[in-house]
Amino acid sequence: FGDFLFLGGDQLVNHAAKFRWMYNDQVRVPMVIRTPMGGRRGYGPTHSQSIEKHFMGVPGLWLVAPHVLSSPGDLLRHATLECEEPVVFIESKTCYSRPLLAGLPGMTASAVMDAASPFPTTLLRHDGARRCDGLMWCYGGMVPHCIEAIQRLRAGEGLSVDLAVISQLSPMPATPIGQILHDGQPELALYFQEANTATGCSSAPPRQAPRPTTPPGRCRPPSRNEGESVRASWLHGQGEEPFARQRVGPW
Repeated sequence: FGDFLFLGGDQLVNHAAKFRWMYNDQVRVPMVIRTPMGGRRGYGPTHSQSIEKHFMGVPGLWLVAPHVLSSPGDLLRHATLECEEPVVFIESKTCYSRPLLAGLPGMTASAVMDAASPFPTTLLRHDGARRCDGLMWCYGGMVPHCIEAIQRLRAGEGLSVDLAVISQLSPMPATPIGQILHDGQPELALYFQEANTATGCSSAPPRQAPRPTTPPGRCRPPSRNEGESVRASWLHGQGEEPFARQRVGPW
């Protein structure tokens, strides 16, 4: 489980990721650490976290997150055979049983990458739309939830919301991100990630135990009401008054 990456954090951050510079580029540590991450499986508070953020931005350390819109095998093959640096391969537990998707009806998936970002960012765009109403950004296990929100927005509101899925979490794929924003010019861009809040337990909790709620400002995944939430944000951006907001959570 990814929750226990901290047990090897010193060796990973201060040794494997730094040996290249410590030994004048004469030593490399090309290894891949596969780790299940995330919640929604009822494994309890110490087995349901998303702690990948603590390893982002470490020089020499790559973070890659497979998802259902691209081949996890291709990403793993590239990380194993082509990358000369240590790679943490973040696997969402919720995606293990899901089939891969080549696209959606009326939408086409394409890969955006460059030399500095060999793990592609997948862009799911509406066919024939010159400019999208909005753009969702996510990675890993958030992809199915964002796809559901996009379909609800299209069916219920007539909005064309595209989806960009990042597989290379670190180093940040700056060029693909800039290219997608430049080409799409969305009216609204939203980013969704796993909320790092434990709301489950392995055994029955004590009676009258308060259930934890999502702290203010914490990112949360799209819910069944996400269409209304996104529509309210979009209307607000258009200068219109959104309808009454509904409370969503806890997560």
